[in-house]
Amino acid sequence: REPHAPPQLAEPMIRCTECGVHAPKSDSVVVAGQPFCSAAHAQRHGARPTGRDAR
Repeated sequence: REPHAPPQLAEPMIRCTECGVHAPKSDSVVVAGQPFCSAAHAQRHGARPTGRDAR
């Protein structure tokens, strides 16, 4: 008789700052405290002009 395996807990999800897609935390990239679903989205978000330069 096999012992019962403990239930697997769901992995925490993050919401990408760039596109809003939810991705597993283990697959996410965090830059300056902001979560992203991929390195490409972190880079794209970082390249976006902000403040007065955003026109």
